Order: sequence, then structure tokens, then C-alpha cells
Amino acid sequence: MILFESERSGKLFQKVLELAGIFCASGGRALLVGGAVRDALLGRSVKDFDLEIHNLSADRVKELLQGVCEVDAVGVSFGVIKVKHLELDISLPRRENKTGRGHRGFLVEVDPQLSIADAAARRDFTVNAIMYDPLSDEILDPHGGVKDLEKKVLRHVSSHFSEDPLRVLRGMQFAARTGFAFAPETIELCSQISQEELAVERIGTEWEKMLLQGKFISRGLDFLKECRWISFYPELENLSQEEWHKTLLLLDNCAGVRPEDRQEALLFMSAALVSELSPEHARRFCLRLWNRNELINKIVALAAAFGEQCKGAPPDDSGVRRLALRLEGVKQLSLLLQAAGLEEKAAGIAEKAHRYGLWQAAPKPLLTGKHGIKLGVKPGKELGILMKQCFEAQLDGLFFTEEEGIAYLETLLS
Repeated sequence: MILFESERSGKLFQKVLELAGIFCASGGRALLVGGAVRDALLGRSVKDFDLEIHNLSADRVKELLQGVCEVDAVGVSFGVIKVKHLELDISLPRRENKTGRGHRGFLVEVDPQLSIADAAARRDFTVNAIMYDPLSDEILDPHGGVKDLEKKVLRHVSSHFSEDPLRVLRGMQFAARTGFAFAPETIELCSQISQEELAVERIGTEWEKMLLQGKFISRGLDFLKECRWISFYPELENLSQEEWHKTLLLLDNCAGVRPEDRQEALLFMSAALVSELSPEHARRFCLRLWNRNELINKIVALAAAFGEQCKGAPPDDSGVRRLALRLEGVKQLSLLLQAAGLEEKAAGIAEKAHRYGLWQAAPKPLLTGKHGIKLGVKPGKELGILMKQCFEAQLDGLFFTEEEGIAYLETLLS
């Protein structure tokens, strides 16, 4: 079986082969490891590589790289060298021993003579512990990852898995991306791990990966229930069975119409995630993932508007203008309604929004204070009240142009 057939002619893989040949000629062995091998075995395209070098010291590896490629060796003490201008990392076999709390509480010991099995043992899941020799086209699978890949099973490599709680959330987002199931022993091990030592930023990063890349998001969330990690998110844990299933169905549907823009997609998917929560509980849940008030405010507002539209009558023109003002456009709301099976309502909102230029923008006041001053109103509280009244009238559709707005203001003043 020849892996990376489609990548072999590319500049990146040619560099991998060149480096592997250089290291091999000096008594070393270069192996592709991690997600690149897994994805290649799944028939997916690969855009970045991690090349692990055995039997050569870090100094010798750096020496051999001179003149061949430009590197950033800042992380060499941790066994990692980054190749500049290419999606390629060069690493050395290493042991990682837990020494403190948190994701970074590890003592890293580089050991070029580490066996293949021991080097792969630091990986999280067996499907990520498969290695590949690009020179001999040999697959090295000391922990049975190929078989688990065929069965679409996520199984931890060793008991060291529990030393890094973040791996549970990585499992969540990986299951959401692939639809893989978990081995019973891995679920049991995860249930004994706590996320309490994880920083909010690390937690949020893994949830974002699930929401932005997941195709089977229900699979990732079901895993949290299976391993009882849902208890760390009581707002979701307290959903009724019906609310839980509605949330999972909506998220899987949303994954099919997710916007391409990253920030739009994050807002869209996050609103779907909290769609069955009250605004208060939605905010509380979001604070478990992010310290970003602006994002959280938008998520809560979009989720609340979605809930209202799921229950109420279709909005009229004025209602769409007010929704656009509230949400800075109605694109996300319309897509949510579409994913929820309310296509007619979604289409109606979209048609009105496009007619008024409010698909991805809030309505702007046609009149400003200068119009009132020009008509003799002095700056101050009265002017502010008049401008607010004019904007409300604009939203209600009482005028559509600046000239019509001036006429309306003149009527108010008279």
C-alpha cells in the first residue's frame, strides 16, 4: 500500500523525502507520524507533516538541516524543530512525565534511542500512533491503530492518557469530525478524569474545533454524556431529553450549512449549541468556554432571536429591520431557521433582508442630529429624543429616503 500518492509530487512531500534520505544516510531514520498518517490511511488529503527522527541527537539533526532548509529551533529542548515556509515539523522521540497541574505540567525528556513502540506510546489515541517510513513505504503500527481505524474506534494508547485532561476534549472534537465511536475502556478511563485544572482558553479551543470542523457534532456531545464529562457543563446536562435531542439534530444540520468565514461560523454554531437554553443559562455556559464578552453577547442574542422566531409568526418588514438591527444582519438567523426545518420562514426573512440590504448589516439611521439642527432644533436632550423617534419611524417603514425622513421630521416639529 503506497500512502500519500496524491501528495508525492508536491513540494512539501519532496522535501520530506529529501530530509528522510539525508537523515538515513547519517544513520538515522525519519518517520512520518500523527495525523498525517491517519488521514492518509483514511484516504484524505494531507497538507502538513510531522517527521520524527530516530537514532540521531538533536545537535546532529540541526547540523544536517543546515543549508537544506530554514528552521526555527526554539523548541528543540522539547524535541521539536519547525521548518520555515513549509507546513513541516521535525521532532525527536521523547518521554513526557507529569510533574504539575495543567496542560503544560510535563517534564519532556528527548531520547533519540527510544523504541518505536515507546515513542508512539505518548500519543493520545491508537489511530494517531501509527508511523510511516516514506523511504521504504512501511507502516509501523505498534499499538494496533490500523485495526482501530478500520473499525472506526478511538482507543487510548496507554494509561498516560489520563495525565492530560485536554485529551478528553480532543477526543470529543475528533469524534465530532470523524463520527468514530469510543472503546468502552477509553470511556471508562475518561470518566475518571477531571477538567478542573484546564484553563478556559484551552477548553474553548477544543470546543471551537468541534464546532468549526465537526460533521457529526452529536457524536462528540454524546461522548461527553457517555464519559460523564457533561457534568462540567451543567447547563447542557440539565436539558430535558427532548431538548438534548433537538440540540444535537440542529447542530448536525447546521454543520451542513456552516458559513465559510471562521468568525461567522463560530457565532452560528455556538448559537445552535445554546439554542435550547435560556439567555441567562446560555451566557453562563459560554463563560465556561470563553472570556470574550463581545462574542458571548452575540451568541446569546442570536440564540434568543432564533428561539423567538421558532415559535412566533413570520416577521413583517418592520420586524426584519429590527432583527437586523439587533443582530447586525439576519444571515445567521436565516441559516439557523433553515437548519431547523423552517425553510419558508427562513426564505421570507432572507427575501426581505436582501431587499433592504440587511443580509449582513444593521440598518443605519437616515437622519442624524445635523438634520434637526438645520431645522432649528438646538443640540441637547430634545434633539436626541427626536432622532430616536425618527429612527423608530424609519424602522416602521414610515420613510425610506433621506428626503422623506426630512419631511417626516418637519411634520414632527410642526
